[in-house]
Amino acid sequence: MKDLGKFVIGAILVLIAIGIGLALLKAMVALLIPVAILAVIGYVLYNLFGGKSLGGGGNGRLP
Repeated sequence: MKDLGKFVIGAILVLIAIGIGLALLKAMVALLIPVAILAVIGYVLYNLFGGKSLGGGGNGRLP
């Protein structure tokens, strides 16, 4: 009977650990997707403006 109790407790702990792991994974993905989208938008804009959008571009419009 003791072994059954240990097994049940172990199974519950494993389920809790899996739940925490999935929650962390979901949080990381939820943070990663907007950051990736912003990075892609920034990269596209950077290339659209001839790679000069950073540092003023040297075209005299930005200080």
